[in-house]
Amino acid sequence: MFKKITFTTGLVAAALLFASTAFAEGYNHYKRYYEVTLTNITKGQTFTPQLIASHNRKVSLFELGEPASDELAILAEAGNTDPLTLSLLEAGHKVSDVQTIAGLLGPGESASITIEATRATNRLSIAAMLIPTNDTFVALDSKALPRKGSKT
Repeated sequence: MFKKITFTTGLVAAALLFASTAFAEGYNHYKRYYEVTLTNITKGQTFTPQLIASHNRKVSLFELGEPASDELAILAEAGNTDPLTLSLLEAGHKVSDVQTIAGLLGPGESASITIEATRATNRLSIAAMLIPTNDTFVALDSKALPRKGSKT
């Protein structure tokens, strides 16, 4: 059985989460799996490929009022998730999973993906470029994931 949670990132996207947990062989903690559904609720903005990551509290895609990292700037200016994905994966145990939903997400459309997390990596971040712009992005940064789900 999945737990259903809804997140809204500003006024431009909504993520729907379904959670389940499974014992991670070789670890003394549970892996959790979340189905993340993004819905573009804008009237005229399309999202480039969307990056979704699960991580711990020490990871952040951005800090309000601070300059963006080079990797986030590339995502915001070109829609390329690869540099930010690589940067997150280099964080090692601080990040459980990084996925990209390929393709464009037009107004009114939805896309889903499943990510993995653990008790230690219980935060969700999402980022995508908005088009037609040259440097605007939509993001959800370090939102706490649901703590409970069903075991699979």
